[in-house]
Formats: sequence, structure tokens, C-alpha cells
Amino acid sequence: MGLRAALAGITVLTLVVVEADTAAAAAPESGPRTTTARDRLDPDPTLRALYTQDRELLWTGDAAAVSRRTAALRLLERERRLDPSVKDDVAALARGFEAAEGTSLVRADRALTKAWLGYLARRRGSNELVPVAEASRVLPLLERTELASELGIVALELAIVEALGGWRAVPARLEPLPEPPALEAAGIGPDIEPPRRRLVVDRTRLQRRLVQSLDLPAKYLATEAPAAVLSQAVRRFQKRHGLEPDGTVGNRTLAALSEPVGDQLARVRVNLARMGAQASRDSLRRYVEVNVPAFELRLVRDGAVVLRSRVIVGDDKTPTPIFDDVIRYIDLDPVWYVPPSIVNELIEREKRNPGYLERAGFVWQNRDAGRPRLVQRPGPENALGRFKFVFPNHHAVYLHDTAQRGLFGRADQALSHGCVRVERPAELALALLAEQGWDAARLEQALATRRTRRIELAEPVPVFLDYRTAELDPEGRLRLFADIYGHDRTASTNAAARSGDASSASVRPPTIGRDTVGPRLASRPSESTTTLD
Repeated sequence: MGLRAALAGITVLTLVVVEADTAAAAAPESGPRTTTARDRLDPDPTLRALYTQDRELLWTGDAAAVSRRTAALRLLERERRLDPSVKDDVAALARGFEAAEGTSLVRADRALTKAWLGYLARRRGSNELVPVAEASRVLPLLERTELASELGIVALELAIVEALGGWRAVPARLEPLPEPPALEAAGIGPDIEPPRRRLVVDRTRLQRRLVQSLDLPAKYLATEAPAAVLSQAVRRFQKRHGLEPDGTVGNRTLAALSEPVGDQLARVRVNLARMGAQASRDSLRRYVEVNVPAFELRLVRDGAVVLRSRVIVGDDKTPTPIFDDVIRYIDLDPVWYVPPSIVNELIEREKRNPGYLERAGFVWQNRDAGRPRLVQRPGPENALGRFKFVFPNHHAVYLHDTAQRGLFGRADQALSHGCVRVERPAELALALLAEQGWDAARLEQALATRRTRRIELAEPVPVFLDYRTAELDPEGRLRLFADIYGHDRTASTNAAARSGDASSASVRPPTIGRDTVGPRLASRPSESTTTLD
């Protein structure tokens, strides 16, 4: 029987948590201590301290105990899934409470408590059981948790780490400079800059810290991890934090390792509040979503991600607006109508580099009324590249290709004037047009003409420009991203101003012109609207 089924049948009894010092003070000892039946049942002093003679159960007895047990089993299940080196049989622990009574129920309760204490030790980055005071302090957290989403379970996990003292510190120092004779032998004199020194971290502390966050298997709490395994764990950590996954602990990785768990927990809670706005997507057959802080686009079809692509988004001065709309058509080899906010920038570039505008394909286009406007013809220098995915809106923001392909290799991809540049535009175009009979050969043939062409989508596709700084990867691991526009800070401040009103669970980051999907579409501009790059 699976875990969820095992949780269905629950017997109701009672619960109390008792501090170790209370248990110790119950009966002063005189002479050698006699081994009792309770000692044989609870040989570990922490386990004994959590129970009393007339209160035998921690995980069943009333609604609060059931909530604790459900949350504990969910946490153990998550850990076992992400770290197979943990050997707890979570389904068996859950089955132990089915129709159990008397001694069998007591043993089932003790078994879960032992597994729970082991879990707490690992979240402290240790093999030693946590003190009873800490174990008792964590238990109430299990009663106040929303378990409807996996991200809610992650929030509970972080809250437990915080209650246990936070992330373990990872001491680091710069490796020493070579002695002067070694510098001279290398040809490095007083006028030559010495070699860059690497950051040297405490390997044992690093392993403990990575076990805490489930980046390194818990079995390496007791032994030194092979270099390749530790490097892989560091890369996993770096990927989860939006860092370059090079497997080396540098300054940015060290800073991420040291970020207070309370700050991470606050970020997850802000993003939990935003999840309400995404619930309606479950009913959509297909849609495109861009997570701006993650620099990532996803095409979802029938609930599964069928395409992922890196993206470049607006910088902090010209942020990508957060709104929802519908992709209606795709332009091949588009013309770029340069918005007035960028014209002056291009003119300044022309002054520094005469002839730039002509070489890059820019021309001034006369209009019947009003000032001439600057446009860029299709070509290898065109800022929109060869694809433009159009959802007409008053932000003048779209998804598009780019001629600057090398920028996708940068760690920080908040570089545009507000539009979203897509690394894999051809794959996205094919995925959106496949139902209309388009394949790679047909697309190549259309692109070979080098002429601007508009392809209407038979079924417009919803597109969501999101702002999520905390989400789960396909394995269920937490990914954290920088609050590049400060929307998390604004959301947290607004939540505090609402005097802790937890009912406002549909927080979306405030941005200029925030629009929504369904009937909540952005206003339609004219066909010749300018487009940010």
C-alpha cells in the first residue's frame, strides 16, 4: 500500500511533549539506576525524554497529532526521494499505524519518532541526535503547515532548519601566496601582478552544509566524499541558486551557502502566495510561461514541459513587465520599429562609430503624419533576429530571437530593454506551428527567402510573464533566484502592512501596467507599434 493510502486510516489517542529536564526531575536517583521496561523500549535518552509513563504516543491521538504525523511522513518521503542513501522505509512507517492498537501502536509511534529524530539530525548536518529541547521546539511547526503543494513542504523544511539553528557555516580562506623564491622562479617580479589565489573551504563543514540542503547524500556525514561526488553536489547547489555550475566554491557560491535560511524561507513564502495566480493554468491544453528571474522559458503541453529555453530579460532600469496575454502570430525575419526610448541610444552610438546605423540596416522611415521613425530592416544585425512571437500589448514587449547569441552564456541575463530574447526560437516556432502542418523543412524553406512573413496561429497560445524567485526543479529540488527587480521586497512590505493577513494569497509583484489572462488581456496597439528589444 502506498504512503497516501496508508495515511488514510488513523486511530485517535493523545499527545504531550515533555522536556528532558522535566523527565529527569521526575524521580531523583539513589544508587545505580535499574534498567526498566521503558528503558528497553526507549534505549536512547532523547527518545525516553519525549515520552512519559502515562503518555505513550506522539504521532496519534488527536487532530494535531495526525497533522504532525502527516507532515513528518511527507518530509521523510521527500528526503528519501532526493537522497536514496537514507534507508527509512516511509511507507512501512505509515502502515504501522493502520488498525494498530496497544503495544503495536506504541512500537509504530516509537519507530516514527526514531526516524524523525534522524531526519532532524540530518537537517542539522550531523549524525548526532538533536537535543530534546530542539526536537520539542520543532514539533509544533508540523501542526501549522499547508501541505497542499510541494513548495509548502519545502517551506516547512526550511522552517525546521531555521529552528535547529540555521545553515552550518562554511569557513573559507584564501590560499597562501607562494614564497618569494617560488615567485621569482615563476618569473613574477615586484611589477607583475601575482597569481590569483583560490578560495580554500573547510571540506568537512562544506559536506555537512550540503547534506543539510539535500545536495549531498547523508551517508557522507560519516565519511569523506570522493572529489567527483563533492564537485557534483556543489554543481547541484549552484544550479539551484542560479549560479554558474562549475563545481568550485568561489565567492558567489560561498555567499549563497551563507545566505540566512530565514531569508530563503521568506522568499519561498512570498512565492507560495503567488501560486494562486497560476492555478488556472492546469485547465489549459498548452501555454508558454517565462520565469523572468530564472531567465527561463517553458512550453507546456497537456501538463508536461515539452520545451525549455534560456532567455534574456530586461535590466533593472527597463524591467520586463509581468503580465499575461495570448500569442497570436509569429513574424519571420521581422522589421524592428525602434521605440523612441532607444533611438537616442542608437544615435549616440552612431556618433561614436560613424556609419554604424547604415551597416546595421537602420533607415529613417517617413510617415504621413508625425516625425520620421527609425526602423531596422531584416538581416544578420537585426535586433529581433529571425523570429518574433507577437502578443500585441501596450508594453510593446514580445518574445523574439536575437543576433547577439553569445549573451546567453552569461550568468546574469537581465540585459535587454524589456523584451524577452529566446535562445531556442526556431524550436519554439516549430512547436507552436506543428499542429498547422509545419516541420523543419518547411520552416527552413520560408526562412530561405529572407523576406518578412507573418504566420497566424490557428489557435492562439496563452503566454505568462511570471516573477518567481523560488520554485521546484523537475526533481522537486528548490531553486532560488535573485530578486532582480525588488518585487519580493515590495510584496513582503505589503504583506507586513496588511498586519499579517494570511488570507491575501494571490500576491503578484506590482509592476507598471500589470495585466492578467483570460478576459484580462493587455490593450491592443496598432499593427506598426514599436517594439522594445
